[in-house]
Amino acid sequence: MAKDNILMKEILDTGILGIEFDKFCNSVKNCTNVSDVKIFSYISKKIAIVTFNVKVNLPLRRSKMKVKIKEIENVLLLCSIDEIYYRAPMVFSSRNDFPVNKLPHTFFLGDKSYICLHRGNIDDWYIEHTTEEFISRIRSWFSDAASGQLIRGSDEFQPMLIEYRTGNIIYNYSEVTNFIESYWKQHDGRNGYAFIIFSSNTIKDKAYLNIDDNSISIQINGIYNKNSLSSLIRENQLTSVIKNNKFIGILTWGFRDNVCSDYFELSKGTLGDLNQLDDNLDTNFRRALKVLLNKNIKRGISLVLYAVKRPTKLEGLDSNIEILNFIVQLKREIICKTQRYDINSHVAALNHLESFTSKLASKISGSDITNMSKKILFVGAGALGSKIVFHLARNGFNNIKIIDNDILLSHNLARHALFADSIGKSKSSEIVHKLNSIYYLDNSKSFSNEYKSFISYAKNNDINNFDVLLDFSASKPIFSYLSSAEFKFKGLLIRGEITDKGKLGLLMRNGYNKNTELDETAMILFFNSVENSQISNWLKRYYYLKENVGESQFEDIVIGLGCNTNTMVLSDEIISYHAAIFANYIKKSIKELEYKESISISYFNENDYSKNCFKKLDIKDFSFLHLDKGGWTIKLYNLVWEKIQSKLEKSSSNETGGILLGHLNLNKKCIYVMEIFTPPDSIGGPYLFNKGSEETKKYLHDIMYKTGEMITYVGDWHTHPNMGTEMSHKDALSLKEIKEKLKGTPYPAHIMIFNNDSFNSYIL
Repeated sequence: MAKDNILMKEILDTGILGIEFDKFCNSVKNCTNVSDVKIFSYISKKIAIVTFNVKVNLPLRRSKMKVKIKEIENVLLLCSIDEIYYRAPMVFSSRNDFPVNKLPHTFFLGDKSYICLHRGNIDDWYIEHTTEEFISRIRSWFSDAASGQLIRGSDEFQPMLIEYRTGNIIYNYSEVTNFIESYWKQHDGRNGYAFIIFSSNTIKDKAYLNIDDNSISIQINGIYNKNSLSSLIRENQLTSVIKNNKFIGILTWGFRDNVCSDYFELSKGTLGDLNQLDDNLDTNFRRALKVLLNKNIKRGISLVLYAVKRPTKLEGLDSNIEILNFIVQLKREIICKTQRYDINSHVAALNHLESFTSKLASKISGSDITNMSKKILFVGAGALGSKIVFHLARNGFNNIKIIDNDILLSHNLARHALFADSIGKSKSSEIVHKLNSIYYLDNSKSFSNEYKSFISYAKNNDINNFDVLLDFSASKPIFSYLSSAEFKFKGLLIRGEITDKGKLGLLMRNGYNKNTELDETAMILFFNSVENSQISNWLKRYYYLKENVGESQFEDIVIGLGCNTNTMVLSDEIISYHAAIFANYIKKSIKELEYKESISISYFNENDYSKNCFKKLDIKDFSFLHLDKGGWTIKLYNLVWEKIQSKLEKSSSNETGGILLGHLNLNKKCIYVMEIFTPPDSIGGPYLFNKGSEETKKYLHDIMYKTGEMITYVGDWHTHPNMGTEMSHKDALSLKEIKEKLKGTPYPAHIMIFNNDSFNSYIL
């Protein structure tokens, strides 16, 4: 705020500026310890200036004062007239000799010393306090400054506040501090310097970074040991007059034990100021500058990074090393036949912008960086998939390949993460383009896409080059392929989608080497509908569609309806609800050391938010039996196997049995056995079992109703205690009887025989 912007015309009647501002001015005048209050007009009619003297409580022992704070300080408030009730005035010291370079929470703004009263948003504090409390806070700030209490013992050190008007510099802060720490470790904590190769950001770069075209924008390309100077000059053609957007700069630091609490200013904005800083910090700046001078470098600008070790860790950073960034317009001059850089060469400060990297994304998201480098193959870039992949990328996962062969249409904009500028373009390639722009300066990123069928891609590429496979395609063919014996994947496999008009989000997770197949995981999900009303309601509606609309076949055990048509009524926020939960679950799953099979559901009820939930369902593995005759496969849920073993133990030498419940897939010739039922009127003895019928019809009807007939009758079973599992003559007759009852249907007759250690199946 420069003096020539202030019209020094005093306003005697503040009533002309409105009731609220008049009230504020009167409150300031009535504050204790405040005197000589004056109000002035500003160049803008919406802004006014209030000046006053405030009495400061100074330490009793003035000799203990670390900086010169006066007993009476002159304060200047820059006020928004219309918003005086809502926005805190900006606070300045009117003293020309105010010790800015000795104090935190203050910096020069124009020719005035700006005072930062509050960490965080001062307007949020201001709206909850009176004018008197605001003035009291100003007094307390000066008192704390006098006694050295602006930074408390437990506070982190505040970096220098500089009025950044020149531009920005982009680099990874940790890389710079790690370089310095490594040098200190290798050279017994001595001071030193290194060289920097940097370039100015192009117009395209600035557009990605949302930086004004007219401001300076610089990007550091690398930090190099001082012994590398000759090769750096040669490789970057720095002695050539041809401009190639490559420049050289200096990084310099002091001794490791040299801890500094002072703040600095560029009083003249010249190279002489940096020389003075070199003396104050005992760095190697001038030595490095002399080395550059002796090289025939054809560059008129340079970059200087000063590293200052602070007493404590800096606010918002991971180290106690503060980096001061300056750009220098170097001018050579010859004095007494000696060449040197003109000490009046212009110098300006630059604002540091951190490169957005996977590590930074993880830090901002509060995520652990463990396993962030895992290679992810992401299948399906529709409404749900697009949201999930952006969630994962913003959490720090930056090694993702997306497989999708669809383009974005106008109706997709209602639910998709992409915008209108991507209409008519490949969804996967457009998402990759956006992700690359998010991680524009992160050289470790690896986002790519394939505009093709996933099945085709998987058959022609080694998908085991990936650590994680995520399928959100809602595709029945892909589900079938993932469930097939042909598909071999050793990593973490998660498949999910939304169904039941958006009420259910379904996630199936398979561990290393597919201990449980996806189709088995789906069957466990269906069986859970017996106890879970949310899954049951979905399957019952699914059954209704099958019977009345003809939208699905009985053999279909794939989950979901998909979200890819313009006729589906499903709002964006419901998809976003499930996508956020899915992404969080995936993030945690990837970071687990051991991948175990699981099924999880997210439930959303827009009419009763209290019912919304996320549940993880416990699952067991399956035992397999492949029959050479007929080519059938039996998949017995191990929970059922445990129940039968328990019945064998209880029944001793007597046979027991009943009916099998599960699912039958004719296309795959696979029978899934999920439950057993023993009618209460069944009779068992040694070498004998007569299956009863009591309660069977009711039990079977209840199971079929709750599961939407996904779980139904799939055969009979009985035991052979302490015997083999071969069929007896009576068993063979029973199998034929079952076949006769199923006459006219495509379903086979099936009997399973169990003993204490094994089981067998017979199909006719």
